[in-house]
Amino acid sequence: MPPLAVTAMVRLCHYEPATEIPERQYEYRITIYTSNQWWRIRAEPCETNSLPIDCRRIEGGIRWYVVDQTPPPATVTNYIQGAYAFPLTYPPPEHQGMLLGWLAYVPHPELPILEGHVCRRFLFSDLAHDPLNKGTFLATWIAPESNFLASLLITNNGYTYIPDRITERAVGPFADGWREFEYEVQETIDIHHYTIPSYATLRLYHPRPGATNLSQLYVYLSGCIWLLDVRPLEAAECLFVEPKLLAFDYRPSGNARMESLNITYLVTNDIWKPLADEELQSLVAIEQHIAQHSSTKRVNFWSALVLIVLFCPLILIGWLYLHKLHILKGDRL
Repeated sequence: MPPLAVTAMVRLCHYEPATEIPERQYEYRITIYTSNQWWRIRAEPCETNSLPIDCRRIEGGIRWYVVDQTPPPATVTNYIQGAYAFPLTYPPPEHQGMLLGWLAYVPHPELPILEGHVCRRFLFSDLAHDPLNKGTFLATWIAPESNFLASLLITNNGYTYIPDRITERAVGPFADGWREFEYEVQETIDIHHYTIPSYATLRLYHPRPGATNLSQLYVYLSGCIWLLDVRPLEAAECLFVEPKLLAFDYRPSGNARMESLNITYLVTNDIWKPLADEELQSLVAIEQHIAQHSSTKRVNFWSALVLIVLFCPLILIGWLYLHKLHILKGDRL
């Protein structure tokens, strides 16, 4: 595939179980830049009170940040935007608009395949590597020689996650899972001798309250993406690069959970350190030492507290006994 720049529009609708009218609706203008296994996506909400999100593939994962377009006050001289790096090959799944753009317009998207026809489900970033986050999938392509997905169906394994990220096993016919994620290209167009999606949809399903069979699902999120423009990517066309970013790097821990080890450092011109970088490895060693030292201090604190709790009654009993002896001696005198 030649390097491409794609512009598209995304619409997302959220539904409650018993409603056909969306509870919430969002629209984004998506720009996707691709070249070989590299990609970068900018999602710009059409709502004036929301900020764009910028995400791109880096070595060992992705990085993303919210683009603050409001310049800081003149009195603030050390303002730096924060960016997160996660050990993922796709945009953060909680940003469904970016995920839909990635599925539609990144050639040969790196699906989170575990083995055979089992993959990670597109849940939240911090659940990406959870052992129970998996399901079976079926992927098809627009044509045998195509670079783009035609469809992607993911069936979960019967586990859902409640808001506190605690797993909950479904019961009855849903215990073994249900169709949860469905992406499908509805229309295509031939451009530059390549067949690419011009319109695609995304649907996320969940059992209806009180459901007794697998057909009783409702769409809690539906999305669609339609092509606006596609053109060869020119070097001068790439998005603005932030001169400095404050990195919160979760790649070394292999997990995006907020309690996981993350390394903080400064990134210049969006050039991120590879995982094997000596300086990054030194930062990892320092953070591990601090975490271990803090853990040891916590263990010592709780151990001391337990000892105090255990021995306080004995000390009190001893004091009362001595006090009673003292009173008895005083009476005898």
